[in-house]
Formats: sequence, C-alpha cells, structure tokens
Amino acid sequence: TGTDAVWKVDADGRLTKLASGEALGQPNGLVVHQGSVYVVGWRDGAFYRLERDGSRLDLGRAPKAQLDGLVRVPPQEPGEPPFWLASSWQGQCLY
Repeated sequence: TGTDAVWKVDADGRLTKLASGEALGQPNGLVVHQGSVYVVGWRDGAFYRLERDGSRLDLGRAPKAQLDGLVRVPPQEPGEPPFWLASSWQGQCLY
C-alpha cells in the first residue's frame, strides 16, 4: 500500500501499529512465530524480525528485491535451525 507499516490486530479486533517508516522497505511478506514477526521487504529485499515492542533485527538481504511472500520451513532434525523461503519478482526465483 506504500504506507511502510506493520499492524497488529488485537483479540478484540483493535488495530495498533507495530512499526512504521520507510526503513521497513515496504513489508510484503509476514510470518508470526513465537511472538515475533518475520518480514521481507518489497522495495529493498530485506529480511528482518520485528519484536513485540516494534524493534527490528536485520537477518539478511536477498540479492534481488521485490520480495513477495515468506514461508518458514521447520527444522527437519532436533537442534537444526529452520529455513526460510521468499519469492522475488525482480529475481524471478525463490530465495
């Protein structure tokens, strides 16, 4: 929408802004996991995590931008990390 914001919907249906600003890179793919929101950006190809207080932790950046969608693939073995998939219109691929 060009608003560069991530919103939270409370149990009672109330909307509150979790984070906003151009630094979010037009968030366009979201996954909520264990209280954090994982995000990919359309404009800049960024992959980051938003905490409940709206703070951001950068996790990486795709070689091409226009990321559209994000999927968390659970670990296959105990102790292994999950992996993430994001599609890129600009790169015409999955990262």
